[in-house]
Formats: sequence, C-alpha cells, structure tokens
Amino acid sequence: MKRLVRPLLLAGGLLGLVAAPASAAASTTTTIVHVDFSTAETDNCGFELDEHDQGSFKDTQYFAASGTLVKEIFTNTGGPFTITVTNPANGKTATTRSSTTVVIVTYNQDGSVKTVTQNGNLFNFVLPGSGTIAKDVGTLVEDSEFNVLKIGGPHQFHAGDLAGYCAALAGP
Repeated sequence: MKRLVRPLLLAGGLLGLVAAPASAAASTTTTIVHVDFSTAETDNCGFELDEHDQGSFKDTQYFAASGTLVKEIFTNTGGPFTITVTNPANGKTATTRSSTTVVIVTYNQDGSVKTVTQNGNLFNFVLPGSGTIAKDVGTLVEDSEFNVLKIGGPHQFHAGDLAGYCAALAGP
C-alpha cells in the first residue's frame, strides 16, 4: 500500500514546488498525472514480481493565502488505475483495477505531511481462476510516520497479511 501512496506524495510534492501560487488569496491547482511504468518488486513476497502501473490520477492542491500547501486530494481520472504483478519464474499474473480511490493528504505549516487518508478500493488483486488474492479497501488514516489513526475494512497490504497473495503467485 505504501508503494502507491509514497509515489503520489512525491509526485504531488514536486508538482507543489513548481505550481505553488504567489498570491494574497487562497488558491487551488489541479494537475492530471499520467503513469505508465514497470519495476521489479521484491518487498512483499521475498521473491521477484514484475509490477506494471498504468493509469491517470488528478492531483488537486489547496494553498493558503501565504502560498503554503495545506491539502492535496488525489483521485482516479480517465478510467481505472491498473497495477499488474507477474511472477517471472512461472508467468502467474494478478491485476487490480482501482477506479474509486481517493487519497487526501493534509500538511503542517512547515510543509511536512500531517495525515494521509485513503478511501475506496486501493488494491483488489485478482488472479485468474482463483479470484481475489489480496485487498486493501475501505478507509485508512495514517499520520506522517504511517501510524494508523483509523482503519475500516480489510487492509492486507498494510497489515502484512500477504501469505495467500504470495502463495497464489508462487504456486505452479
């Protein structure tokens, strides 16, 4: 789960550095971010999974009159955000398509993250023939250190409850 939130924060933070308005009134900026990249992922299962992320999200930034970023909201746009993981050793592939995810980041006055709130279907990995093998859905509120302040719904990635996910992708 953190692997999606941290890139959002980085993308949003970098956009905020470029887009922060210098005006006397509070303001809002909106940017559409397109994602299409692949990476090798080894953190979740202890073996390599090839991960491909594709989709777009809208990053809406809210600035105080001083120009300080106070809140940022990330939402899906233009269709689902798709993450596909493949075990290169056996070709097994699982996919999640999120079209109802909202991530809200609030910031302290010094620009540091105060809270991160995730609502909706963050992950629901489906393996053909097996169905859902892992999901993070519902509400999750964390502080800047990713300590849970509120949780509702299953959050297997957050909890590290990935034995079934890894076994499904590792099997023959």
